[in-house]
Amino acid sequence: MELMLDFLHSEILEEDLSTEDICKLYFAADKYQISHFKQKCTRLLLSRLSVAEVCKVLILADLHQDDFLMSCVHNFVKYHANEIFHSSQWEELSNENPILSGRIMLQVWKST
Repeated sequence: MELMLDFLHSEILEEDLSTEDICKLYFAADKYQISHFKQKCTRLLLSRLSVAEVCKVLILADLHQDDFLMSCVHNFVKYHANEIFHSSQWEELSNENPILSGRIMLQVWKST
């Protein structure tokens, strides 16, 4: 909450935050409908998207029904599918959320 209040006063979001922290801030921005803060969090998440972190962002996009974020994550998955689908993070996602992982795999398969 402190980071969100700092942003509202300064319009600056620390660049050294973890993906997990940015996801929490995104959650708060969405909950309190602070669109410019949510957009800043989205840009930061997308700029740091990696094979290791993509599942966290995918879950976030799905939970918040954020079509833009989901589309960007889907494109990332499409171009890095081999690495992602063989990662321990993807295996964990598949076990915890088989519907989401199946939906993404189907979309990637259809787009190739």
